[in-house]
Amino acid sequence: MVELLTVIYLLQNHNLTMADRASKFGDSPSAPSDTLFLGNLSFNANRDELYEIFGKFGEIVSVRIPTHPETEQPKGFGYVQYTNQEDAQKALDSLQGEYIDNRPVRLDFSTPRPPREE
Repeated sequence: MVELLTVIYLLQNHNLTMADRASKFGDSPSAPSDTLFLGNLSFNANRDELYEIFGKFGEIVSVRIPTHPETEQPKGFGYVQYTNQEDAQKALDSLQGEYIDNRPVRLDFSTPRPPREE
């Protein structure tokens, strides 16, 4: 019974944390796309692990984990691109807030980068 209460407490606390973050930073969902943004990734997360987890929801085009140019250390976020928007939506609905490598992942649709001004 104590373990069940602990799990319930952790889930409630995690949901509050996600809501606090959204209000603090003005987060709002992005328009649907075929690419997911993965926030709060563990620095130990790797492409193979993400392919395995996210591949359950559809065909993946690519998995990217940006790294710092000088240190080659991961930046703590990534992207998973699917062949279609529907598979990306299924993954977002199923994996939002799930733990990957002991960290709750924050998912959103990725928005295209604006063109660079020269």
